[in-house]
Amino acid sequence: MENRSLALRYLSDALNLDSNGSYQAAFTKYLQSLHVLTLYLNEMFASLGFQNMIEKNKEIKKVLNMVHECSDRIAVIVDSGKKNSAVNVIHKKVSDNVLTDIDIMDSKSSKFPAFEKLQNDNLQLLKRYQWRFERAADKNAKANLKLELERQLIENDMIAKKKFDIERVQWMEQEMKKLLETKKNLNDKQKEKQELYLTVLQYTKTETWPCTWELSSSEMMPKEAAKKIFQKTVRCSGHPLAQWLLVMQTNIKREIDTMLKHHSDYQVLLPEPSLILEENKLNISEFPDEFIIETSISGTIHISKKILLSLQKFLGTISSEITDTIENILEIFYLIYKSLLPEDSEEICHRLIETHILDTIWSNLIILFRITNIPSEYKIVETMIYHRNSDPAKFGFSNDENIDSEVYENSICLLQNVIKSNSMTEKLRCIVNVAKTICGNPNNQLNPNRRKLGADDLIPLLCYIIVKSGLPQLSSECFAIEQLFDMKYMFGEEGYALSSFLTALKYIEIRTVIDEEHNEQD
Repeated sequence: MENRSLALRYLSDALNLDSNGSYQAAFTKYLQSLHVLTLYLNEMFASLGFQNMIEKNKEIKKVLNMVHECSDRIAVIVDSGKKNSAVNVIHKKVSDNVLTDIDIMDSKSSKFPAFEKLQNDNLQLLKRYQWRFERAADKNAKANLKLELERQLIENDMIAKKKFDIERVQWMEQEMKKLLETKKNLNDKQKEKQELYLTVLQYTKTETWPCTWELSSSEMMPKEAAKKIFQKTVRCSGHPLAQWLLVMQTNIKREIDTMLKHHSDYQVLLPEPSLILEENKLNISEFPDEFIIETSISGTIHISKKILLSLQKFLGTISSEITDTIENILEIFYLIYKSLLPEDSEEICHRLIETHILDTIWSNLIILFRITNIPSEYKIVETMIYHRNSDPAKFGFSNDENIDSEVYENSICLLQNVIKSNSMTEKLRCIVNVAKTICGNPNNQLNPNRRKLGADDLIPLLCYIIVKSGLPQLSSECFAIEQLFDMKYMFGEEGYALSSFLTALKYIEIRTVIDEEHNEQD
């Protein structure tokens, strides 16, 4: 893990230098990150072997995402002559979103041409605007070009999203048809899904209410119509879909509750906002078998790496179980009632199913995520203590324009809502709204005369606001969103906001190390 931590440190430094316009220094740091990440992957292969590497698929994808990011930024810096900051940042935004969508989605995502077309359209668009940006005469012309480009990218996202919805339904119908036609070579999960679909199909043939539904649904909003159909389904005790969902929900809840009971002693060790006091001192040491956390308030805390690893494996399994359940319910529910549902309402149905499943299990599930992530939370607490009185400039915000204090206050209030909600969709919406509030979205902007802040400013201000919020749990919340939210719905602003938050949180986590290095150099 030493090389992984070192790579994260180099990458964080590179992003900071990049956002401040120090492209030559950033270029060097990106190269260092690539070198160390390569060493880390070699170490993993040597220690785990090929079969265990497959089991560590998520970790490998995260490392490869970092490699993608480094490579992409190096290419952009070289192509632009280390000077085209505004277009580079947007290029990074588009590249990150496309890479995240393509890498995280499983093999079936390759069957959706909307993704490939979105990537090609955006890359062509960026080339055209980069040429125009380099030849723009003044700052106003460049600012207008940047806004025009951002609007066009948003339009491309919306068009791709609509095409994707159509392709996705077609894919579901084809997959279900193939599943029903296949008589052998099915695994247990496929057999279960096949039997469930046939049972539901048989049951719905006897339902009489759909005949009168279209007359009453014409007066409803799409969200309300989808919600009423879903509620009618899950509240019907005789409906096979409702019965299967209840069994799965009960089994998942039992697994989570049992695991939490085994590790209840760790629950009391979770860092709380009360730790971030002026008189408190915190020190974190990492050893081969454990983390040792020393605080002047709570004393010495020992965290076993073996326990964290077992919990990490459990959360990987249970997260897959939850997302598979949501996916199966969604596919069957959407196909069965597609004729009654509003057009393009698959995403609405996904949110309803996700919320229904997570409502009863979230309170204990997030505790397990926090226990697994406890070293990161304490490192964030350490930065929160050290930088409780720091200003945005300490995190790399170099803009001379003053930001309204209400922007910071409103952003922190929104962060509080991330923790209060049980829904991944609502949590992600709060994160998007924080990013919009910081960047001066017209719907959230308090001062209409203030210009919009750009992506260059977002990460430093996110770091500042997260530190000021005093909520170390945000790290685990974003970790959970990353694990549980279906990445097929992470088009545009959602994917960008989450990746920005994860970058900011990682920077905060290693900020103390950076400060110590700077102090030593001074």
